[in-house]
Amino acid sequence: MDATLTADSVRGLTRSIAAGARPDDPAELVDLLGALEELKSAACAVQAETAVDYDAARRRAESEQGVPARRQGRGVAGEVALARRGVAAPGPGAAGAGHDAVRGDAAHPGPAQGRHAQRVPRPAAGP
Repeated sequence: MDATLTADSVRGLTRSIAAGARPDDPAELVDLLGALEELKSAACAVQAETAVDYDAARRRAESEQGVPARRQGRGVAGEVALARRGVAAPGPGAAGAGHDAVRGDAAHPGPAQGRHAQRVPRPAAGP
């Protein structure tokens, strides 16, 4: 699948999954449970990576606008929390934990290290 992942495509998938009829066969139900677990894991990993991507994009844009490095990225943790329908953790460590989790830093466990998260390979950049 080479298509760009968008909010609309994810919302469409979410609607399809929620509206879909489930099988009656016990073996198919168990298989569906496993597939849904894989989906949940992939979604957790992509969500963590997307938060890091957003932070980097904001810092790049603010750097290009001449914002001092020490002020770049302020408010990102709150914006990410709002997007995730959560509450922002105060302080600079909140965003750092997400970066460490995506990079695999065991000293700062985060969502990408949880039992549900799996690393999702990104497609190679190119034509």
